[in-house]
Amino acid sequence: MEKKKKLAWVWILVISLIVLSCFAAVLYRVIKLVIADKRTQNSTPVVQITSPNAGETVPANTSILVNATATGRTPIMRIELWLDGQIVEQSFNQAASSGAFDGQFMASVADGGHLLVARAVDQDGLIGQSVPIPVYGSSLVNDMTTLVYPAKEGDTLGGIANDFGLDIETVNGMNPALGAGGLAGGTVVNLPIRDDDNTQPQQPPASVIQPEPIAIPDAVLLPAVIPPNPIAAAWGALTALKLPQAPSDLRPVAIAADCRMSLYWLDNSDSEDYFRVWMAGLGVPARVIATVSSSTHTGPVWYRFDIPPAGIYSFWVEAVNGLGAQPSEIEWVGVPATQCKQYTAAYLELEVTKIRSLGGQYDRYYCYLSVEGAPERRFPADDSQFFFGGWFMEPTDITMYLYGNNVISIPIPEDDVLNLEGECLAWIGDNLIPIGQFSKSVPSSSWDGAEQVIDEPSFKISFTVNPFGSMEAKGEYTYMDEFLKPAYNLKDVDTGRRGNPFLPTDHILTWEWDGNEKDITGFTVHLNDSPYKIVMPNERQVLYTPTSDCAAPDQYISVSVNTNHGETVLSDYIKHNQKPCPLQLEIQFVSIETGETYDSFEGKCDQIETYFNFTAWGANTVTRNLGVGSGYSVRYPMVCNSKYLFNDIGYALTRKRNMDKLIVQIDPNNPYLQIGFFGWDYDWGTMNDPLIIEKILVDVLPVDNWQGFEDEVELRNTYEAGSTLTIIRIKALPGP
Repeated sequence: MEKKKKLAWVWILVISLIVLSCFAAVLYRVIKLVIADKRTQNSTPVVQITSPNAGETVPANTSILVNATATGRTPIMRIELWLDGQIVEQSFNQAASSGAFDGQFMASVADGGHLLVARAVDQDGLIGQSVPIPVYGSSLVNDMTTLVYPAKEGDTLGGIANDFGLDIETVNGMNPALGAGGLAGGTVVNLPIRDDDNTQPQQPPASVIQPEPIAIPDAVLLPAVIPPNPIAAAWGALTALKLPQAPSDLRPVAIAADCRMSLYWLDNSDSEDYFRVWMAGLGVPARVIATVSSSTHTGPVWYRFDIPPAGIYSFWVEAVNGLGAQPSEIEWVGVPATQCKQYTAAYLELEVTKIRSLGGQYDRYYCYLSVEGAPERRFPADDSQFFFGGWFMEPTDITMYLYGNNVISIPIPEDDVLNLEGECLAWIGDNLIPIGQFSKSVPSSSWDGAEQVIDEPSFKISFTVNPFGSMEAKGEYTYMDEFLKPAYNLKDVDTGRRGNPFLPTDHILTWEWDGNEKDITGFTVHLNDSPYKIVMPNERQVLYTPTSDCAAPDQYISVSVNTNHGETVLSDYIKHNQKPCPLQLEIQFVSIETGETYDSFEGKCDQIETYFNFTAWGANTVTRNLGVGSGYSVRYPMVCNSKYLFNDIGYALTRKRNMDKLIVQIDPNNPYLQIGFFGWDYDWGTMNDPLIIEKILVDVLPVDNWQGFEDEVELRNTYEAGSTLTIIRIKALPGP
């Protein structure tokens, strides 16, 4: 009997443990879903600069076209373009449309390196920021000083020349492929910059050396902290009520006495757990350089850290809690090479400048170079490209050779000697022959930027060696780390969930990497070779939403490994086949014509003070107010027997054009469109009188029938404030 009792207790214990395990598993799953839902509801916009490419060289002293695209949980209201820490231009989503929003900007680029950043702000005021990308202005790219101008729909070269006061023959000569007819919107037109245009692009600052500011003496010095572990971060996500407010008024100061730099900013939030301090530079991938604790109050705070190597950088600070992060504005900083020399040389930059064949019988040739035992680099880089030989050929200046990267960055050797080795090969007809091997040792006394030569009987190779950190940055997007293996085994999983119902479903990208996390600063995910997102060294996955680019539906995703002063080569690509773009309709509220107007105080045919609401329902709901009928809001005066354009009304009330248009998406599974148009006459002290109240259902059509759809609707109404005739125009936007 005693044994039976013990056995029964054992079974009770086993069953209890099983029940508790099941309960814990279910609870864990529920908590994960709750956290995922809270983070989705508080997700910030994602914005990417799609052109120019990171590291692209453009003509110096010209204006270049910059494209950026942003997506968010709620409609994107504007995209800002920043160049070298200064805002250049803003693009507003005047239609308040959901889904992806594209912005086009013009940026003036001087000679040298520059950093471009795009920032997106959504309908809830949440901020998203792109990965900073460098561009390089070079006077060698194009001798002619030009302005790159994006044409408007229907523009002609003659009309553009006339608008700019330019000679039409000169404009035609610079754009021989465009002809004399109307141009499509966004067509790039090259224009000469007039001699009397003395506007100069902004130059980067020479230094950040300045005394400690005294304007904020009560600032709190923040200590460095370790970010919360996954369990604490999950608890923070469960308990956080909202995203923290973005920091502001960021100010960097370098302290010459102890070679330390300080960042000051204004803590505007009481809901952050800590701050992340970010840095990116010309040739340096964006990375977190510090995590610091938040204070228990709002107000000015600061953090101090070792000054970085000489170069040009951007800094920004994020306020972080369990739901996400909000960034400050970007501050541009120049650190001179003469300041704090112990910090200025962490890497060497070897630049191959010229290669010359001395054998007249060679048809074509190429060379390999290995530095400090790293994998060989081919010159030119593309296996299908070659240099061409001959007795009378001048040395090939490969700084202008477009086939490959001529800059290699190397950690400073411990023995202070840089060892080079390699070989060159040539084709004579159909025969490939070796034309010589080489090796050369370059001591630290020769790391001074002076030209040096590898002199062999059959070829000469000229090169320079500089400590990394000069103000005149060269090379491509980042300095390629030849000693680290790239990421591999990329996998893409469709979650089936949407953070935004008007965009494709969210995806999770995962990868593997063999190495020590202490040697790296994180990973950069590249979308179509442009930096897209950055994650921490311990992370091997990222959540992303495929973009909706009708023109290029296939997207290529890769990952690079970031180090303090560079990155590895990109991983192998994986291809994402983007679904066709959703059908979108443009609803334009064209005009309103009054008959009688009636104000309750004054009688018929008198002036009424109006305000309006436009709404469209489809796959999403888009709404806009023109004026509001309470408080000190602006209203639009109207009288009887008059016709008004809503574009003019919108401009009068908001100082913005195109406020008469809404863009709505059509759900392929429920392809309907409903339009609401509401207007009132404001009466002080009494209830406002309706002028128009209309809600119409446009015919439900199969999706294929919506393609190319265009129609005009007339609405006739008589209400307390008067009689009206309204014209509304509906048309399908061009799709894939």
